[in-house]
Amino acid sequence: MSRDVTDVIDDYCRSKYGHTNWAWTDTLVDDDQQRAVTENEKGETIGEIEGNIIFYYAPLEEEDDE
Repeated sequence: MSRDVTDVIDDYCRSKYGHTNWAWTDTLVDDDQQRAVTENEKGETIGEIEGNIIFYYAPLEEEDDE
């Protein structure tokens, strides 16, 4: 049985960032929203885009305990 692509992305994200907080960039409506997702209010980068996926540096709050 083959694995779902999201499982592979979760594994990659977990090994590189220590969590599974990522999103498809095509779910973002426009450049302004994409910029809002990649930078916080202070202009600090909160994630990086690889291909059509953004990998956030911080885990989701519900992942903090893992």
